[in-house]
Amino acid sequence: MDFQRAPKKTPSKSFAPQTLAGLVVTKPGEAISAAVAPVDALQAEAVPTEAVPLPFAPSPTRLQPHAPLVLTAWQQVLWHGLAVLSAFFMLRYLWWRWTESLNWDALWYALPLVMAETSAALGLFVYFYALWDHGDLKWQPPETLLAPLADDLKARSQSLIDVYITTLNEAPELVALSIRDAQALAVPKGAECRVYVLDDGARPDMEQLAHNWGVGYLSRTTNEGYKAGNLSAAIGQTQGDFIVICDADTRLFPEFLSETLGYFADPLVAWVQTPHWFYDVPQGRDLGLLLRRRLPLLGAFAARLLESIWGPVRVGRDPLANDNRLFFEVIQKRRNGAMASFCCGAGSIHRRAALLSNLGNPLGAQTVTRDQDGALTAFNYHVSEDIFTSIRLHADPVVPWKSVMHSRVLSQQLSPQDLGSRFIQLFKYAGGSLDLCLNRGVLFAKGLSLKQRLMYFSTFFGYLSCLHTLVLLFAPVVYLFSGVSPVANLGGIYLFYFAPAVLFSELALLVASGGIGDWKARAWNVSLFALHLRALARVLRRRPIRFEVTPKQRQEGRFTGLVWPNWLVVAANGLGLAVAWPAFALGLVDYRPSALVLVSFFALTNAVLMVPMLYAAYWRPGSDGEPGLGAEVA
Repeated sequence: MDFQRAPKKTPSKSFAPQTLAGLVVTKPGEAISAAVAPVDALQAEAVPTEAVPLPFAPSPTRLQPHAPLVLTAWQQVLWHGLAVLSAFFMLRYLWWRWTESLNWDALWYALPLVMAETSAALGLFVYFYALWDHGDLKWQPPETLLAPLADDLKARSQSLIDVYITTLNEAPELVALSIRDAQALAVPKGAECRVYVLDDGARPDMEQLAHNWGVGYLSRTTNEGYKAGNLSAAIGQTQGDFIVICDADTRLFPEFLSETLGYFADPLVAWVQTPHWFYDVPQGRDLGLLLRRRLPLLGAFAARLLESIWGPVRVGRDPLANDNRLFFEVIQKRRNGAMASFCCGAGSIHRRAALLSNLGNPLGAQTVTRDQDGALTAFNYHVSEDIFTSIRLHADPVVPWKSVMHSRVLSQQLSPQDLGSRFIQLFKYAGGSLDLCLNRGVLFAKGLSLKQRLMYFSTFFGYLSCLHTLVLLFAPVVYLFSGVSPVANLGGIYLFYFAPAVLFSELALLVASGGIGDWKARAWNVSLFALHLRALARVLRRRPIRFEVTPKQRQEGRFTGLVWPNWLVVAANGLGLAVAWPAFALGLVDYRPSALVLVSFFALTNAVLMVPMLYAAYWRPGSDGEPGLGAEVA
């Protein structure tokens, strides 16, 4: 395959190395090879002058992107079989709960609990549906798109591909790294690529940076529409047929275009999304190594035993749950069959014609709108502009636009490095999604297929699940303090119905996700109940969700105030256990032994689910023997 590099511009003589906290960013044209691998290119990107690295500096330990998850044919069959068995036993359990197990003397307690269980089961069924298809699409080389366009390209001067790097207040040093990687893209022969910095901060130093690197610089007089407004303003000033969207910290790999352009040979493909991969996620410590160091004899034996069962185990890896393989490689990819994978902003490439068609389709309206700067609103002005624009394109009444989730990692980004920054990011996701669902009515948009509605409902329901999660987290506490059971026969018969439903559900989810972080992701989703409730309350009051840029550097301070609801769950369930068991032993409360054991198990489970979030609140780089950013991983 013939490739040519994006044209490099000679830096101006006025260019001076940008420095911050001891890091000197290389000048344009320095130290980068056209053939170098994306992760290896990190080695040449900076020259440290002090021992303390930048949060976005490369780590001496080079993390490699993971290979895409692919289920074999027999794994797919096994997953489907387990899902069917899970659905059967879950429906059997719910039928029993509604028809035979309610405690009619305590409906104030029994009814909310069974409704919460039913809501959780509904979420499980929708999730199963969303994961049912394997989601694999046939990849096509870029020549399938570019060959028919070759003559047209020769006849015009406009670029075929525009790369947008959006920024508001990020450090110029960080943006410089993204510019350089964008200029290092391997551009398929016959295409042309141009890079633009979209600066919503209208900063002179950013304009000078763009000039020094020989890339375009675009800004506007207002910040209307946040990132969506920034992108929309740029579309009216550039001519690319395809647009690559990057955040300030998005580092494209050279093969980004060669792996994504081919999908656009289908004239109905509107965009291709690629996974977000964070190269700065703390990797923790090897458990086997820790055991061998601290317990030389017993630890060595325990380490060999653990590694023979589970393989290498790392302690403290990814404390802030930034690794989103489950979302991109399982949830998003499985939506390809229904054409319901949605854009996630950075790391995506869009067909310009599709974005422009969005101008006349604001969910049914037939008017073209502009913002205060006169920019066309090709991206919907919303804190969740990516999924909003996706839904509008999927619901286009004229063109049935398609979307593609490409599962191979083709870029790298920075992850939030403290719980406060992570909450800023997650609150935007929750608030924006809930606003679209409850205030914008996007699920009822004309043009969406039933499959697409169910897929988007699955996304929104994940945030609405905070309502039943709240009930399930505190239901054991009521029993432990009062001895009142919400189930008429809470004992062996309960396990007969409950155990198979849970067992087959867990097995089905394990196989469907290929073992990718399913438990941790669900623990975090449960632990975020308070944040989701806060977002829901704000949306129901129709208060706007503000767009805040996720900090790219670690914010100092303690984040105890963010996790008080999680401590409340632990304290309430723990105190309930501390009260119930002595009361049972002394005969003060008439607990049924089997019921007390079951409820105690639920209370302990609730407390354990809070642990990852609590750990994240107190985690510091380098704490508990973990390597900090830029430290060597053991």
